[in-house]
Amino acid sequence: MEPARRDLPTVRVDRRHSSINSSQTHPGDIQCPRGSAIQTGSNPDHRMEVTPGGLSMGVQSTVDTELGPLRDQVQQPVASVRESSTGSSSTRTRRSRHQLGGTGRLRVSTDHTDTKSTAAIQTVSLPSTAHRAKVAEPSVVSRPAASSRSRSTATARLGQPFDSSTIEATPSQPPDAPAARVDLISAGLRGRGFSASATQAILRAHRPSTTSAYNVRWLCFQRWCARKKLRPQTVRLERVAEFLLHLRNSRNLKGSTIATYISVIATVRDPATGTKLASFPELIAMIKGFKQEDQVQKFRPPKWNLNIVLLALTRTPYEPLRDAPLHALTRKTAFLLGFATAARMSELHALDVDMVRFQRKEEAVHLGLLMNFVAKNQLPHQAPRTFTVRALSSVLGRDDVEDLSLCPVRALRHYVDRTKSFRCGRKRLFLSCNSKRHKDITKNTVSMWIRATILHAYEDDGLSPPRASNPHELRAMAATMSLHCNTALTDILTGCFWSTDTVFADHYLRDVSTEDVEGFHQLGPVVAAQTLINRRRPRRR
Repeated sequence: MEPARRDLPTVRVDRRHSSINSSQTHPGDIQCPRGSAIQTGSNPDHRMEVTPGGLSMGVQSTVDTELGPLRDQVQQPVASVRESSTGSSSTRTRRSRHQLGGTGRLRVSTDHTDTKSTAAIQTVSLPSTAHRAKVAEPSVVSRPAASSRSRSTATARLGQPFDSSTIEATPSQPPDAPAARVDLISAGLRGRGFSASATQAILRAHRPSTTSAYNVRWLCFQRWCARKKLRPQTVRLERVAEFLLHLRNSRNLKGSTIATYISVIATVRDPATGTKLASFPELIAMIKGFKQEDQVQKFRPPKWNLNIVLLALTRTPYEPLRDAPLHALTRKTAFLLGFATAARMSELHALDVDMVRFQRKEEAVHLGLLMNFVAKNQLPHQAPRTFTVRALSSVLGRDDVEDLSLCPVRALRHYVDRTKSFRCGRKRLFLSCNSKRHKDITKNTVSMWIRATILHAYEDDGLSPPRASNPHELRAMAATMSLHCNTALTDILTGCFWSTDTVFADHYLRDVSTEDVEGFHQLGPVVAAQTLINRRRPRRR
């Protein structure tokens, strides 16, 4: 047996003198590693020796003769190579052996001796010959000479070494895959002469959350253009209008949502065409028409009753504050500050204790956020946000403990003094209720405190819990009750940091019943959305 070779597989055919019928089984021998050859005939015509460095799976060889090409087809790798036992030529003692590696020899006979033959072999290399697998049993079939003689770009001539450089790598991604929106913008900027650093600076104009939302909408537009065989970078205005109608009719999107798709398309189309997509009056009219169709009057009641919670905060375990447990003091302070500032949960979580400034005689308190915090609707040119909360003692007597029970400044003063001993240099205003825990809390913890306050108020009043106890509803109730207490709309927009009244009217304005408004007035002075309201209405008990 010839020793195993480590180079790439070579195929060699040796011509002999005898001939056989093509319909018979071709005589020859198969020599496997560590075993003897299988004798199938005494006078072979051709001998094809395959000397692989490592056995290849999925090999298909073709030998061209005057009768036609002979193809060695390998089936799925579940069969086996048969070889006779050592020193025996009888076919009765053949057994199956699954072995990789070593030297194999295959003899194939034909009825002519002067025909030159070639074999096309397609190989897939295995990582190592140390791992064994099942190898298919080869079979020789014939096909017409007019058929193609090669199925692969990687071919090896008989008697010549296999050239692995002819193997073409299969791309991992189809050539017509749609390009990402960021890549198109980057390519456009680089094509206009912007440097790589300037391009990256321009791409950071939007926040990561906005960029992700834009990429999803751009992918939707790309797929629609692919079905229409359009180029999305330079699509015509009429086609954009058809896409907007598709979003409206097929996906039933609102006008405000469809308007965001125009902004997404404009980020790629405007630089490529030199026009501003959002300035076309036709698209402006379409969006306006969609929004008018969407103006359906909806009844949006509060998700939970504000008066029930505020009344619960005036009773035990929240009062008196000096005897209240830490968790009750924390929940009351977070709820009253959330209502007084109309801040989001993320803004309450980012309050900086070093930015808490009490005015003289504690008539008001000024609150600031951490320096590395950016609010959700805060623009780059806007200054860091601060909140001003007036104390109820400015309109009530300082000794009126009952009327001061809903004062956020009073609750904040007690909370700061109570947590001073275990603050340990932490900058966030709100700390964990566990004084032994020195890790900062998360935004979800603040939301959990607000939700627990709402549920405890309903339970303390003997009522079933509300259907929804969303803490973000506190921001909506602060703005709504301020409006019902005749607060100027401009003051509400300023206190909530809204640039227009559209956000307030579309998302935060609640339909409150007359009974709830009257009950809120009976609570007396309250601070909501950085405004002191009900100042002329004393609390009634």
